[in-house]
Amino acid sequence: MNELNSVTSASRTSNGSNNDAYSTSIASATTSSTRPRALVASLKSPRRVWYCALFISSLIAMGSTFEAVKMQRRYTAPTIPPTPTQQWSVASITITFLLTFLTLSLQMASPAKATKYLHGTKLELGLILLLSGFTCSSVGTATNPASGMAVNASGGVSFGNLFYSTWASFISAMGALLSFLRTERGFDVSSELSSRGNRFRSWAILIVVELIVMGSSASCYDAKCDELYNDIRPVKYCRRAAFGVSAGCIGCVA
Repeated sequence: MNELNSVTSASRTSNGSNNDAYSTSIASATTSSTRPRALVASLKSPRRVWYCALFISSLIAMGSTFEAVKMQRRYTAPTIPPTPTQQWSVASITITFLLTFLTLSLQMASPAKATKYLHGTKLELGLILLLSGFTCSSVGTATNPASGMAVNASGGVSFGNLFYSTWASFISAMGALLSFLRTERGFDVSSELSSRGNRFRSWAILIVVELIVMGSSASCYDAKCDELYNDIRPVKYCRRAAFGVSAGCIGCVA
């Protein structure tokens, strides 16, 4: 009888050890399978979506800029060189596309090196600021009625692809900048605006809108209402443009 009890207890012990070993092997296999996923997730940049959006929008803007400059040069004498506005517009959007392409290529080809040398560093901050500056410049040159690339002299959109793609590039660059400030510096603009109340957010939005109105009205006024370059001035149009500039200034000051 004692021998039977010892055999039963030994079998239970062996079964328990086998179950423990089996559960341990499952846990180790699960851990080993989830570890590469966690590693890949940690190597992804939180701004990859913004970089991809900037890459696509800058590619469209670059092609549209080339087409707009080509159309303008078609009606210009071959002996007349390209204007500084045309040259700067092409240079700014081309540099934006190349920098975004190199950034995405580094992230896709070597995520470990991108994480070590780019993600969250001062180099990435400088890159984002540079992209923001170039996209802002491309918006200014393309949407200026005086240049006639995306907006004609009367203020209407004459080249939709160029107009909207440059604005999309600028918004993507601003999104990357806000993402960097939130993830790397702990400064969330949306939370800061929400914490200060809805009225403060409304004032901030008003300032941005007034700046856009003031800049657009000033560009329209310079294109058609400047006495040095226009012999015939449309009175109603110039009055409305001047009112837009005044309203923008008052809104910003207020």
